[in-house]
Amino acid sequence: MEKRKLEQLLFYLIYIKAISEVLKYSRNLTLEQLKLLNEIITYNETHERGVYIEDLIKTMHMSKRNIRYNLEHLYHLKWIIKIRDDADQRRLLILPTDLYHKKLDILFIEVEEVINLKYLSTNMKHFNSLKLSYVIIIYSALNQVKQVAQQFNLTLDELFVLGKLIYYHDTISLKSVCGFSHHCLIGIPNTINRLSQKGYITKCRNNNDERLVNIKIVESRANETETLFIQCYNKLQMEMIINDLT
Repeated sequence: MEKRKLEQLLFYLIYIKAISEVLKYSRNLTLEQLKLLNEIITYNETHERGVYIEDLIKTMHMSKRNIRYNLEHLYHLKWIIKIRDDADQRRLLILPTDLYHKKLDILFIEVEEVINLKYLSTNMKHFNSLKLSYVIIIYSALNQVKQVAQQFNLTLDELFVLGKLIYYHDTISLKSVCGFSHHCLIGIPNTINRLSQKGYITKCRNNNDERLVNIKIVESRANETETLFIQCYNKLQMEMIINDLT
């Protein structure tokens, strides 16, 4: 697999992970909640009215319980409002608040600053300015990648670390692998242990210094691993092409 393609896939994996982490701890939001908010905004802009909860359940493929929980959370944080339908007072319409544009601008300026300072370099060539629709497209694309990884018994964190090992190709020290964590976004020791248990990597002592541990890819699974990353990249690209992000 071309290094350029692998680099792009790995970037988006850590990019969305960083966004999720910042949203969680600075704004008490999840990407699923932002995805729901994006659906409400898109519906409002397209139809110039609010959306029914029943319609959100159909389009979001989420349970009624989760939809209601996330709506209450967004309502509590003043991202949305609820009004009675004039045609049927028993039904509620969900709309974004009047100030949602300003709130989103402020939110993503803050998120972008934290990501640049703490997790990622500002000169990353795949980086784009944060917008809600852009983030949701990448998040949804990586959910498709997650399904591919699960077929190979891997999580996205395991996929990321395995991809970094493939990127550097040669045997690499455990100390160097710990540098892949992006300030503890990825729990490297546990991820390495799981990859070892699943037979994707091996750990061995350094020939020159037995105090050091080296990590290397299991050669007998090289073709399987190559197939995995090609499928993941193709899935990512397909979603991006559909949404004009290439």
